Amino acid sequence: MIGITIANLNVRTGTDTSYTSITILPKGTKVNILEENVKPGWHKIQFDEIYAFVSSKYVKIQSNKKSSKMQNSKEEYKNCINEQGIKDGHKYIYKLKNCKITAYGSDNSSACKIPLQLGHTCGTFNLPYNTKIYIPSMKGYKFTDGNGNSVTCDGVFICNDTGIGCTDFDLYMSTYTDYNAERNLGSTKYEDVYILEYGKGYGYAWSYTQSYEFADKNNRLDLYKDAFKDYIKNDGTLINFLKFKDIDKNIRKSTYWKKLNS
Repeated sequence: MIGITIANLNVRTGTDTSYTSITILPKGTKVNILEENVKPGWHKIQFDEIYAFVSSKYVKIQSNKKSSKMQNSKEEYKNCINEQGIKDGHKYIYKLKNCKITAYGSDNSSACKIPLQLGHTCGTFNLPYNTKIYIPSMKGYKFTDGNGNSVTCDGVFICNDTGIGCTDFDLYMSTYTDYNAERNLGSTKYEDVYILEYGKGYGYAWSYTQSYEFADKNNRLDLYKDAFKDYIKNDGTLINFLKFKDIDKNIRKSTYWKKLNS
């Protein structure tokens, strides 16, 4: 939403006057308000390339229109929206609708050899490794894994791993076991995910076809039937995403598709 300052106003790094003043906005300046009263008496605003805070006492709400302008919003692939905007203070360049989000644990290294970070690394498909995403429900999410490691997530995850294609994003939630990771996440999540930036220089996560080929060669494809059927019940998301790899273009006609649906 849009506000206008009714006096000269300090822009601060936090939600009280003890925080550093970044600048002073002259009376009559328009501001993009990301969250009203994020703390009583304080609004979160978009300021240059960061978010900051101003006293709500000196800002008059002028418009309830969303401050994050959606540019070129278009469904490029099923559930994959070519759209740019701002979500919770994060600038995003692409929106993925109704993603399936699961959890895994116990691995020692990622598929692209970048060290795993608890509560920050995730596995995925069809995206460049080192792609940065934002998952709103994981902002502020706290957990302690089976080895006693405590984490508070900020909602930002780096796509540095891959696996078997029964999900869109698989969050690294335990250094202990897969079961412990699943318990830390709770139930499987389905929500919109926002791509903040695409990775470069580390290659690409598997396509779904590549993951099924791997499972089939190792006589494990049957183990994933139920999880696969749960994934495609809403048509899937990243399985439709062909921006970087088109290996999954004809996946619904493949032998793997038939086997998984049998």
